[in-house]
Amino acid sequence: MSAPPYMPLFVGDYLADTTHLTCTEHGAYMLLLMSLWRNGGSLPYDDRTLARHARCTKGQWERMRPVLIEFFDVSDDAISHGRLTAELTRHSDAVERQAQRSSNGGKAKALKNKRTTPAASTEKACQPEPEPETEEANAPSVPPPKAAGGVKRGSRIAPDWAPSPECQAYAEAQGLTPQEIDRATADFRDFWTARSGRDAAKLDWPATWRQRVRTLVDRKCSQGPAGSAKAGGHRPQPVSMAGLLAERRRQAPIPPDVSGEGRILRAV
Repeated sequence: MSAPPYMPLFVGDYLADTTHLTCTEHGAYMLLLMSLWRNGGSLPYDDRTLARHARCTKGQWERMRPVLIEFFDVSDDAISHGRLTAELTRHSDAVERQAQRSSNGGKAKALKNKRTTPAASTEKACQPEPEPETEEANAPSVPPPKAAGGVKRGSRIAPDWAPSPECQAYAEAQGLTPQEIDRATADFRDFWTARSGRDAAKLDWPATWRQRVRTLVDRKCSQGPAGSAKAGGHRPQPVSMAGLLAERRRQAPIPPDVSGEGRILRAV
């Protein structure tokens, strides 16, 4: 019987049976098993031949033989190994079953094709004569109405995602500092990039960002600035978008050609 290129080794069983072997005896035993595997499960029972398979001298083999020969089944002119022969037989049976299934599958396919070919020929021969086209047949076909609306699908976050100017302005309006926004952006992107499954896809990433900003603001307000409880400080309050724009206009530098009227406005 032909053997596969690999030989199964049941490590637990092997170590349980060979705890008394020396290093040299282990090597000789494994080499003999491999030779048996490649030669169909049998080797000639000849000291010189077995020594060559074990990669040792005849004298070394004769000293190891009393210990190693206990693992083999010895007949008049050959040695074999019970477990190894069983594995070879199992492999040979599996190969034979696979070949039988492949053969049966090919026969069934050929029989199916043979049965369907005459039917197809008969059907083709019995096709009726085409009838004259009517006005109804010549009328232009009306396409079916489109569905009211397709189901929107979410998408995963882009690897280089960053908040849009509107999303960044929203975070500033809620009271986050530029440093906090940068940190929130990195955490937000890394979190959703590492996320897996259906929850990792979102229909509206800006809305997801705004929700995260509100969570951070609530957490910031609940913690408060360091020492605010002792100093009697107030918690930072979110400002509106209009208030943020007004504050930016107020802090803008006054053009040099503006008269004292501008300085009055600046002072206000």
